[in-house]
Amino acid sequence: MTDRLAEAAKIIADKAKELAGEWSRQVPPSIRVSGSYPEITIRASAPPAYPNEMPDIWHPVFGRRGTKRFGKPRVKNKHRPFLAPAPDRVGDEDVQKFAEIVDDWAVKAGFK
Repeated sequence: MTDRLAEAAKIIADKAKELAGEWSRQVPPSIRVSGSYPEITIRASAPPAYPNEMPDIWHPVFGRRGTKRFGKPRVKNKHRPFLAPAPDRVGDEDVQKFAEIVDDWAVKAGFK
């Protein structure tokens, strides 16, 4: 059961890497699967991951030297989610893994 949950999470993480790879070179290699049954986490640790996954995030940008603006200028980032849509885009392979997990639970509970 634990292996199946990790396998299902890896399928989702691989799809998230594919989605992030459309606009980033940093984010895909930072996507990791961690934890163990019953809790598996998929996360991205690259700096551009959060401002792209979440909508309406303002972040600093760096202007040319010698600008006289107070503080760092900030812009609203383009919303390019990659973790949230990944489970919906993997297709039946991931659904099959989760169905096998449910089957394992049923057998463990005494169902045949």
